This record gives sequence, structure tokens and C-alpha cells, in this order.
Amino acid sequence: MGCPLRQLLNRFFPHLYGWVRPAPEDTGVPFPSNQPGTPIEPGTAPQPSDLGLKQWVNFYRSGDYVGRSIWTNHILGRTGGGDNEGAFPNPAAPTVYFEGATPENSERVDACIGLGSHTHYWDRTAPDVGNQLDALIAR
Repeated sequence: MGCPLRQLLNRFFPHLYGWVRPAPEDTGVPFPSNQPGTPIEPGTAPQPSDLGLKQWVNFYRSGDYVGRSIWTNHILGRTGGGDNEGAFPNPAAPTVYFEGATPENSERVDACIGLGSHTHYWDRTAPDVGNQLDALIAR
């Protein structure tokens, strides 16, 4: 939750975290633009399998100043609904690894859990996190 790999570590320590992205964010190197709902390309780093992971689920808040999406190049809303839609308990709309995949069978998941900053991922303001942990444990 609120993963600092892309926004903070890769940007300020590219010699240590170059495996996250070839060029750090905000260095003037444009990244391919993708729209919400665009699948994550299979070859996009970081690869969960390179780290010995079966699945990497990244949740972030739209206003998180430390953590962001890892594989996608846009800030999402919690769901695809309008400004007054998409509150919990509607499920968060994640971007997944390949077309046709679901969050359950995907190797990589990036999902915005809505408004907020780099705090309160572990309390009642982020019920999506608890639901995801329950789902991962139940597998």
C-alpha cells in the first residue's frame, strides 16, 4: 500500500532502483501514455517473478505523495464511476496484468482505492485493503 518504488525510490536513487523503470519519473523522459483500463503490458518491469513473487498487488490513493501506481502511467479513481459514484462497498476497479485477467488470476495488480494521501492504509478509511488481505489469505 502506498508503494514508494516509482515515485520516490526510483527517482532519487536510480542507481539502486533502476529495475523499477529505466528512467526515473519527472526526468523529462516521456513514458507511454495509457488510459484507465489499459492492461499492463507483459514485459513491463518490475516483474513479480524476478522477486520470487506469485502475485504483486499494489494499492494506492489518488493523492498519495509517496506511493503511486507501479506499472500504469495515470492516476485512477477508485472505480470508473463519476465524481459522486464509486464509494465503498462498490469494488475498486484495478488495472491488471493482461487482457482477460482478473485480479485473482493476475500476476500484477495496480488499484487506486480512492481519495487520500500516504496515511491510513490500515484503518477503516481503506476497507479495500482489508478485503484484499482477506482474499489473499483465503487462497
